[in-house]
Amino acid sequence: MAERVGGFRLELDHEGIRELLQSPEVESAVRASAERIAAAAGDGFEVGDAYHGDSRVVVSVRAMT
Repeated sequence: MAERVGGFRLELDHEGIRELLQSPEVESAVRASAERIAAAAGDGFEVGDAYHGDSRVVVSVRAMT
């Protein structure tokens, strides 16, 4: 579906965006962010395993209790 944005016709490649959001490079960046969040949260928090959702990679930070 194309859309007018600022006088330009913009058509997104949804499959390409999905591939990008599930790529190893994005997974690495998301994991690095999760590690910073876990460190800032303090003792008792850990980074969970990465998994690929329908449209993107997901990494969680959780309490270790």
